[in-house]
Amino acid sequence: MLEVNLDQKTFDSLNVDDIDWEEITTKLIQMLKDQDEAFQRVCALHEQWNQKKLSRNWTAQQKSLPEHVKELAEALQVQNEWPIFNKYNTMDWKTFCTKYDSLSPSEVAQLGALFDSSQVLNTREAMILLTSCHNPLVSKLEDHELKEFMKRGGSVPVLTEIYDVLELGRKTVNLKRLQGDTLWDKWKRMMFSMYGLVQVPGTETTLTVAAEAWTISYTRTYLIGTTVFEVRFKDLHSASNARLKDRSMTAREWLGSDMPVLEGDYLEQIITPAEVMATKHFDIPISLFALFKQQTLTPLNPEGKRPELWLMHNGIEILSDHLELFQKYCNFLGFDLHTIQPKSKVGSHAAT
Repeated sequence: MLEVNLDQKTFDSLNVDDIDWEEITTKLIQMLKDQDEAFQRVCALHEQWNQKKLSRNWTAQQKSLPEHVKELAEALQVQNEWPIFNKYNTMDWKTFCTKYDSLSPSEVAQLGALFDSSQVLNTREAMILLTSCHNPLVSKLEDHELKEFMKRGGSVPVLTEIYDVLELGRKTVNLKRLQGDTLWDKWKRMMFSMYGLVQVPGTETTLTVAAEAWTISYTRTYLIGTTVFEVRFKDLHSASNARLKDRSMTAREWLGSDMPVLEGDYLEQIITPAEVMATKHFDIPISLFALFKQQTLTPLNPEGKRPELWLMHNGIEILSDHLELFQKYCNFLGFDLHTIQPKSKVGSHAAT
């Protein structure tokens, strides 16, 4: 992705309260002819915009804020555009939570108005949390590398969680041997991360730290650019496939009650946690994957031959707009995806 840089002069010249991000995204897509690149640039610009807007708000509001609110704001490094929390130990997570819980409703509202972005506030809270709970990624990278990552729209909390889950800081690790609660915990944290969420340990509370879809996020782009991520991700997938099948559910159950009402017997397809993890990585909706499972055959293959999946004709018609995604998914699993054409005409779409 080309560098996006919002300087202070440009920020000051614009009306910060009247920006149509949807219009900017649409125009960038038209200019670049690449939707993913356009989204990543807009996310980077939006992140830089939010940081400068927070600095502006702090300058304007700090003198009028109650001391309790100012103390928490300073713990969240409100004065810095791209804070690095690994060197910031004046307040750990428990202390932060205690002080936050002591705020009155009006003070909570003042803190929210100061940040003017729940994602920016949640991100900084999550960075305090992760610094307190783990040996975070931020201790492994130079400050300038982390700041550049954030300026490009990357989420440090998501990166830190994935770094910890996949143990990317260790030269050798065997995730394939994981089992029991340890495996289930890593699976859940990986899923939360791909959804842009960080769970507060010991609670059901989650912090939303990234709003963009996983597949178009700069965080994913950054990770895929490393040599170890794909290997470790596949290892976690393999362990999940081998030892989490007892947690499988129907597609309808995975979708849950909050999803739009969908009809079709394909929603009764059993989907494993490993399949949920892999389909999320490739942005394949569970409902669409359930239909794919219903419409595919797995023949017996001679020993030593690459496994195959055959997509029936009805499935080709229904899923034609998504075949590229399913080819990537099958390639990840080490399968070739073929299509069964009508009237016994067989063509193939090998995974790439």
